[in-house]
Amino acid sequence: MRDEALTELSILAGLRSLGEEVNQETGKMPIQESIRNHDYYGPLIRRERARGNREILLSMTEKKFGTISPETRKRLDALGPRQIRTVALRLLDAQQIEDLFVRRY
Repeated sequence: MRDEALTELSILAGLRSLGEEVNQETGKMPIQESIRNHDYYGPLIRRERARGNREILLSMTEKKFGTISPETRKRLDALGPRQIRTVALRLLDAQQIEDLFVRRY
């Protein structure tokens, strides 16, 4: 029942350009955690969050090092959520762009 209601709400929100309002309201609702674990919405939320984090990492990298090569962009695009966090932390201390991808043991 709740899954059907969320699906209908998402469709209506999209048709009425209310997606941002729905996002704000669902953030206030206690069912947010169950939405993250939902078979359909969970992977979508995780994928979009990773994409946003990747875009931020890319912007920060370009801010620090200037224009990056297509090869570096490809490597950053291939990072998973945990790797994004690791590389973002490395960015703080990196002296050169290669430092982002050096494995530390």
